[in-house]
Amino acid sequence: MSISAELNILTKVQNHYIRNNKSNGQKNIRCFPRCTQFGHRTAGFCGSGVVLSCDVTRLEPQLSNKDEDETVKALNQATFDFVFDFNDIIVVAEFLRAGPDSEKSHVTKNSFYEAAPIMNRVKRRGNNLAPLFLARFMDQTPEERAKNPLQRCFTIEPSCWHYGWKSHKHSNTTKHFLRVYAFHRIGGYLKCLSHDDTTSFTISSSKRYQRRSDGETGDISGAPIAKRAKKNPKNHSSSNNNKKSKTVKSPSSNISNSKKAKAKKAKTNAKTKTNEHVVLHKETDLLLRAVQLAELEAL
Repeated sequence: MSISAELNILTKVQNHYIRNNKSNGQKNIRCFPRCTQFGHRTAGFCGSGVVLSCDVTRLEPQLSNKDEDETVKALNQATFDFVFDFNDIIVVAEFLRAGPDSEKSHVTKNSFYEAAPIMNRVKRRGNNLAPLFLARFMDQTPEERAKNPLQRCFTIEPSCWHYGWKSHKHSNTTKHFLRVYAFHRIGGYLKCLSHDDTTSFTISSSKRYQRRSDGETGDISGAPIAKRAKKNPKNHSSSNNNKKSKTVKSPSSNISNSKKAKAKKAKTNAKTKTNEHVVLHKETDLLLRAVQLAELEAL
């Protein structure tokens, strides 16, 4: 049995987003595709899930082309032999830059790919910088599944919308979009059944993006962003002046002062000793004169 699929993204995206850049290399698109159901969050994750539908159609077996590769022939034959199960449908998504290089993912419809390299690029715990986001089934009752067994809805709800595109200050007009793929898992291979793209949008750095809404800086959702209040330049300059007016003695000045004090003390001591010597010299002279007078009188 062979199948085809039609994949449709049901969630609308906005035309502009801001992206922060963490020190660990993680670059998260804020508020994608919309803010949380509880409203805009100024810190942490702010975003929601992307919902999509997948409609599968059974195809009649077709004879292989003689020019096809033997591996492709074997895989096509395997699709005829498999009994279809929606658990074999793998849906992943990735952000791409719009333009001529938007096909750089090299994933084309009806082509086969090894499953391991693709699944290794899926974002999971401990691998937050991976580019692919894995979708899961949306909850359905058995009655809903039985009503249309070849149609299921998926949702992609990551803990953050990381997009590792390297930007610069002149690239804020670059267009981007989210592409979603539906693969059919056949053994160790994945066959691309379909893909769909969101509308394009632009991205701005959270450090450069500024928007005024009702006098407040606002996010793309229109909700205000809490930012740290800037210092008042006047108060800042006055505080600097106050700092300058206060003289703070450095250790070197303390050392020079102590040297001066020691030198002054030594000078004072030397002066005192000189005075004492002068007084002693005068007393000695007086004593000698007195002795001389006494000898003269004796004569």
